[in-house]
Amino acid sequence: AASAAGAWLQLLPGHFERLDCLVLDHPFEIEGPPDQSATLVVDQGIICAHDGGGQTASAGLALRNLTLRSADGAPVLTLASPCAVEFCDISGAGVGVQVLPSSGRAVGGIGSVPYLLQNRVHGCSVGLCFAKSLGAVLEGNRLEGNDVAVEILGLELPQGESHPLALLEHTLFSNSITADVRLSASRVIGRAGAGPELLVRRFREPCAVAAGGDGVGNGEEPVLLRAHGACIYAAIGDAALSSGLGTLPRRGRWRTGPLPEDDRGRRESRRDFARVSAPVP
Repeated sequence: AASAAGAWLQLLPGHFERLDCLVLDHPFEIEGPPDQSATLVVDQGIICAHDGGGQTASAGLALRNLTLRSADGAPVLTLASPCAVEFCDISGAGVGVQVLPSSGRAVGGIGSVPYLLQNRVHGCSVGLCFAKSLGAVLEGNRLEGNDVAVEILGLELPQGESHPLALLEHTLFSNSITADVRLSASRVIGRAGAGPELLVRRFREPCAVAAGGDGVGNGEEPVLLRAHGACIYAAIGDAALSSGLGTLPRRGRWRTGPLPEDDRGRRESRRDFARVSAPVP
């Protein structure tokens, strides 16, 4: 059928179809029944790559009320353009939804970036995967039983406090195996090279990781990443060494002594405390 956005396809209840690959590069809407009983199994995944031609996401590409699967470990959905994914059940052995970087920003409105509304993403190695930032509007999605619920690759962080994870506030996390959020190869502005991997096991619980400045001669500048909900605090250099990570573990034997009086000794003491109080990976 035709619509103002282009082609419109409505699938009947119980419909099942298996495809090798599905590329949506023109205005197209696929809608299933409200019970999500229409299933598409796409071995190499579905790729949404329509630039929109100035249209909003809801007037370009849309997938609604569908059960979506990937059989060969490929991402179930790859979103390379603005689109709407609403009320879908998504699962696969690999990535559930992969969002590629685009020129759009979530602050520019629903039409400038992908829009994910009330989807269930479950049983994936990574539920939602982003590059550089959370480049999507996320509303009421459920991430259940994934190894990692959300992964962000190459997130760029300013020094100090920022809120790069604010768009996850309305996401429901449930039974993540490794972590609710994983930040990989993040970069703190002002420091060369990628920072350490940060695993946020539970999104609303505080956690931290430190690296560098260990005195072994590897030349790495100290860096500290600390997360609590949507907020991330990043520090480098002396600021990373002087920012405590938490409290000492409850188990173990600790030998105490007087605090050193010289600056170097105090820096080493802060570094050692940060090391032993960091969460165990």
